[in-house]
Amino acid sequence: MKYLHIIKKYSFFSIAPLITALIQLFSVFIIGHTLSGPELGLAGIFNTLIFILVFISDGGSSNYFIYRKILSFPEVRIITVLNVSVSFLSILLYFVLSPNFIESSIVTLISFFVMALSISFPLYHYSRLLVEKKFNTIAMVEVFSKFVFIASLSALIYRFQIQGVAVVYAWTASYVIRCLIFIVVCRGFSLYQENSIKYGIKNIIRRWWAYIHNQIFSQFLNYITLTADIFIVSHFGGLERVGVYSLCKDATLKISAVISPVIGKLLISHVVTSDIKVIHLNAKRIFLSILFVAMTIFLAWSVVGPYLLQELRPDIHSDFEIFIYAWAICGVLRMLINPVATIFQGLGETRKELYINLVSSLSFIMIFSLLYVSGVITGVINIILITLIGMYVISLLYSGWLLQKRFQKI
Repeated sequence: MKYLHIIKKYSFFSIAPLITALIQLFSVFIIGHTLSGPELGLAGIFNTLIFILVFISDGGSSNYFIYRKILSFPEVRIITVLNVSVSFLSILLYFVLSPNFIESSIVTLISFFVMALSISFPLYHYSRLLVEKKFNTIAMVEVFSKFVFIASLSALIYRFQIQGVAVVYAWTASYVIRCLIFIVVCRGFSLYQENSIKYGIKNIIRRWWAYIHNQIFSQFLNYITLTADIFIVSHFGGLERVGVYSLCKDATLKISAVISPVIGKLLISHVVTSDIKVIHLNAKRIFLSILFVAMTIFLAWSVVGPYLLQELRPDIHSDFEIFIYAWAICGVLRMLINPVATIFQGLGETRKELYINLVSSLSFIMIFSLLYVSGVITGVINIILITLIGMYVISLLYSGWLLQKRFQKI
């Protein structure tokens, strides 16, 4: 009965990442096959900005909600307002500093605002579903929202002839639908803590900040490092070159971005309800399972990717195949590092996550500087790729050492 219960409980949750990854890869095919060089580069930059916005709109609050398990309505609303406010200010700041980048378009600006709101508002609902172990429900919502994304993207590009900015409108539609569905499905159980102690606004913010401040600084370093390459490549190579590079990068990040958070949130939901000794006993099994999944997926992508890239861009130079191989290696390393950070989040030891991302950022700066100044390797993209692989290797070794030290204290 136990195994039947596990299969029933995780059946759709376990295959949802694969479905979502395929949908995301199909979106890469649509973008890469349809958009012209400059528009492809524009779509790549938009995808990078959305990638950053997802982080800003969360800011670590979802992990805080999971860590606390259940909160009162006022606490949730105050934290949500803070997240939305920071997101809106970040969007405005970007548009003010880059007025020539988006020439048209109040519609694009509004889309970013709506997207930020749609990401921040259901964070607590998502977290409550995880704590209540409604894994299949979460998976169904996520998969359906990705179908909305791919349908919207296809309609915008093929029906309405919208180019690079189509990714913004499609993601906005996807996140709005996702938000509404999470709100509806959470009506079936107790969402907020009743008869709770009333905390003042300052106390609520202080408790929230005490947990997430390390995560905010940590993820800020992580996302700056992870997006720096796009802006470096666009500066040296122009929109068309960054378009092909971002196509390879996006494919890898889309695969890991739909699998790693699922594994991570599942893991953190178990960490907050389990003893550290249980995590220690199962750590090897967890990492071997993730390694197997990562190796299988990215090995398959390394085989299929070059042929797909050639179909998307028949005139592409063969050197671009190295982008896929390098990013596949990075994808495997990323998926091994993420569970370590997740364990520290679940234990409330978020400073360790900050250390990991600080080491990553310093490694990126040092390796890139040495390679660029020495001139040992030619081509800024080749330097970037070797830098990223070196950075992830160092981060994996350091995070493994930190986790081993933590287990030794048991």
